[in-house]
Amino acid sequence: MIITKLHQCVYNAIVSLCLKYKNKEGKMYYNTTNENGSLLQTNMKQANNQEQLTLAVFQTYPNENLSANEVWAFLIDNESINEQTPLTSIRRAITDLTNRNRLVKTDKKVLGSAGRKTYTWKLK
Repeated sequence: MIITKLHQCVYNAIVSLCLKYKNKEGKMYYNTTNENGSLLQTNMKQANNQEQLTLAVFQTYPNENLSANEVWAFLIDNESINEQTPLTSIRRAITDLTNRNRLVKTDKKVLGSAGRKTYTWKLK
């Protein structure tokens, strides 16, 4: 119980710091539906937020290997994302963070929500 509350406090602090700074490293949203205007801006902001939240989870558990499902569940449990947020959005955030050398894909697999094994990542 105390460990859970401590992790929650660490997570909240990391999220607070992450959201203060804009990500200038690259594109976080892939406009595959050719949106424009305010809808495009909303989608880009949401994708950036998901990426920052995903990174915050890994920073909260710096020595853990985490799957996309585990990160997604953590974010829902902490009410950081809506339960309607697609798992693929978290997978995209993990991929982007991996491509920017913030996360490392491990060779460890865990059982995913579809009943199949899925890879895990860890903080670089």
